[in-house]
Amino acid sequence: MKNSPKKKTIDNSQKQELLSQLKSPLLDSPMGDEEKLGVVMIIVLSLLECTGSSKVAMRTSNGKTLTIELANDTH
Repeated sequence: MKNSPKKKTIDNSQKQELLSQLKSPLLDSPMGDEEKLGVVMIIVLSLLECTGSSKVAMRTSNGKTLTIELANDTH
């Protein structure tokens, strides 16, 4: 039987540090808001691909759920 790799977890301060490292250059960039959002979407898609996932969901502070899902083109 093959052992599955252990998931690495990080604490909240490490998460905040990583978020700051990603967020600061983006906020300081002269790009427009739509371009910045495009960069964020590319990062999320890359992370989905790296993890073998096709969907991620996050509950927002107002109780709504933000979901990003890779879907097959139906054309």
